[in-house]
Amino acid sequence: MLGLALGLKPPLRDWPVNHALRVFETAGYRGHPGFLGKKFDYYNTRYDARQIAAGADPRYYADVQKLPYAPDFFDCALSSDVFEHVRLDDLGFREIFRVLKPNGIFVLQAPYGHGVQTHIFVEPRGDEDIFLEPPQYHAEQTLVHRIYGTDFLSQLRQ
Repeated sequence: MLGLALGLKPPLRDWPVNHALRVFETAGYRGHPGFLGKKFDYYNTRYDARQIAAGADPRYYADVQKLPYAPDFFDCALSSDVFEHVRLDDLGFREIFRVLKPNGIFVLQAPYGHGVQTHIFVEPRGDEDIFLEPPQYHAEQTLVHRIYGTDFLSQLRQ
């Protein structure tokens, strides 16, 4: 998807090096982060509250609900299977759009059910989480807060 958005044809290994292009990714895994790190000015972050509190390098650790970057910092943002785990996803989306340059690209992959409303599993109320259903977890025992539905599209537009 990133290649399509940037007008680059696969395979990724053949893309030209462009360190002027700053790319942010929320928890990129497998083989592509190595390629992206060689091709672009690449930030591949994970959420780890202890690392963030300790002042770890924001190239590797960040909270999408409160990103430590200046406005209009990134040309592209990538997020795959992360936002369903973000406690305050609306805050996270606002942060992504805040740090994207004008006309920046946001490539998002998230669980989505077409024709249904977003299904909420955990509702944040202040500092408390209200479990509306028994907790569900994905890889690395990460709590699932929601599965998106068609109302999500208008949420993103806002």
